[in-house]
Amino acid sequence: MMYLIVKIAGGDTTFKHLVSFTIFLAFIITIGQIINYGVALAAGTDPNVTSINGLLGLDGKMGGALNMVEIFTIWSVILTGTGLPVVASISRRAAWIIVAVLSIVTIVIGFLMGTGY
Repeated sequence: MMYLIVKIAGGDTTFKHLVSFTIFLAFIITIGQIINYGVALAAGTDPNVTSINGLLGLDGKMGGALNMVEIFTIWSVILTGTGLPVVASISRRAAWIIVAVLSIVTIVIGFLMGTGY
């Protein structure tokens, strides 16, 4: 999907570069999940310790949206916004627009799913 978005934005990159970039970003998200589930197992709590909903504890649609906003996701978003211009040869503005749209879509999906851990 990222390859298609980059091509629409006029980027010049190979599929291999985007796959390695995506794997790098997935590693960061995985660290967040390991921390969340490790703390959940050790403390017997919900596995959303690093999200905003971990602090607020809301249920329903708002809880689902706030579960999508967490420290490691924000870190991944920042790295995506700063890395896309380097990896995909697109402008910084286009990279941040892509990142903003994908982040909003992710939060909306979390809201529509309405799942609280």
